[in-house]
Amino acid sequence: MQFMHENGISTEHVNVFPDGKSPISLAFLNNQNDAEYIFYKDYPKQRLDVNYPTLKENDIVMIGSYYALNPVLRDKILELLEQAQRKKRPSSIMI
Repeated sequence: MQFMHENGISTEHVNVFPDGKSPISLAFLNNQNDAEYIFYKDYPKQRLDVNYPTLKENDIVMIGSYYALNPVLRDKILELLEQAQRKKRPSSIMI
């Protein structure tokens, strides 16, 4: 986030969860090049616990597919999309 600060980008609505860890996937190949996978996840109980900014006309909303498809985060994402939809001239929405 330091890069964002140094370049005048607000991080007011960036969600960081210090009580969890970023997920990681590891793949190991055997002699036949068959892969075995190990997945590590340690999410906090409450994720995406943020107050969204108030969207304005002509704002652009960009959401990664992970957030759009993840059932655990779906209600919070819908909250943002519904706010965008209520605008007189809806924001552009990219997923």
